[in-house]
Amino acid sequence: EPLNATDIEDGPDGALYFCTGGRGTDGGLYRVSWTGKVPAAVLNLGAGIEEVIRQPQPSSAWARQKLAGIKQRLGDDWEKMLRGVALSTANPSLYRTRALDLLQWLGPVPTPELLARLAGDKDPAVRRKAVQLLGVHGGDDQVDVLVARLADDQASIRRAACEALLRMEKLPPYEKLIPILASEDRFESWAARRLLERIPVDGWRDALLDHEQSRVGLQAGLALATSSPTKESSLRIVESIRKRLTAYVSDRDFLDLLRLTQVAILRGGLTGDDMPELRDSLAEEYPSSNPLMNRELIRILTHLQAKGPIERYLEQLNTLKDPVERVHLALHLRFVNHEWTSEQKITLIRFYEEAANFKGGSSYAFYVRNVMRDFAKNLNFEERKLILAEGEKMPNAALAALYGLPDEPGEEVLNHLKRIDTALG
Repeated sequence: EPLNATDIEDGPDGALYFCTGGRGTDGGLYRVSWTGKVPAAVLNLGAGIEEVIRQPQPSSAWARQKLAGIKQRLGDDWEKMLRGVALSTANPSLYRTRALDLLQWLGPVPTPELLARLAGDKDPAVRRKAVQLLGVHGGDDQVDVLVARLADDQASIRRAACEALLRMEKLPPYEKLIPILASEDRFESWAARRLLERIPVDGWRDALLDHEQSRVGLQAGLALATSSPTKESSLRIVESIRKRLTAYVSDRDFLDLLRLTQVAILRGGLTGDDMPELRDSLAEEYPSSNPLMNRELIRILTHLQAKGPIERYLEQLNTLKDPVERVHLALHLRFVNHEWTSEQKITLIRFYEEAANFKGGSSYAFYVRNVMRDFAKNLNFEERKLILAEGEKMPNAALAALYGLPDEPGEEVLNHLKRIDTALG
């Protein structure tokens, strides 16, 4: 325990082999075998190209070796037969894509002309495989084929077309990417965004940042922050976000807008003074009814030093039921440069004391105590005395309060310290 497998392989006998060991544990070699009846279809693979296409576990080392031997026996017929399997619409998808894989693995690699033809096939699986391989073997003559696949009715093929164009370093008109950028499939929109990042920003920046579809604007903002990580670009992203928030925004889009705001802040080195309107607008949104939104909001608002919500922060600290959300909030409040009142400081210190006793990982309590100690630097002498007066109830806070005491703290403070020492033994 644990079963730390260090390598794994399947064998020609159908068994699974793996070895264990490392980090001072016992090493071993294991075999997992099937004890049931093996289906006849697996035992009898046929001959010639049929045996090639039906070869089980074709990615394994032993199967590749076996296929290489069959290829040698078939000679010139190898490529011709595999091309025939790939082109025949009577064959199942698995056989047709397997034929393309075998040409890719063992050669000769499929020609761009063959792949371009199959990229328009009726079978989605065949289209996807052909598009993927065009990204490796295609040339200038096949760019239009891939651009056409950007409008395919299958999300996986649109994504594959974006990735193929990226691999070929060929750039389509940015307008072709708009429907893909708007996709609800995060993998598809990610691929389109990565392609958009390669297109010169002057051609699409304003059109896409201010696009009527929020999803398009979000992806365009990320693309701009990645391809042009300047303060000017970040301010342009912030302005587009501010405009978008003046109208209705769904919860999902609002959450992503908050994350885009964070990226813009980091890439452009922005402060609250650089974006006062958006800072104040977001401050009015806290707290929301969505814990994830509150997490993103508190990250932004504490970084931008928003002053307005401080009372709402503390109210949330006392009313939230989820201890994880309360700790997340409290750990960020340490960074708020605010004219804290003594009551507010003591409220937060009390929570840190409480939170240090919450159940967590082995280092959790140390993190909370360190945050408490950092926040305690803001305490004045009278506030430190108040904490020491309750030192038996708040031993961690009392220790944090010690760091700022003068060399001669006075008899009252010394009596508090003696009492705490006696009580805690």
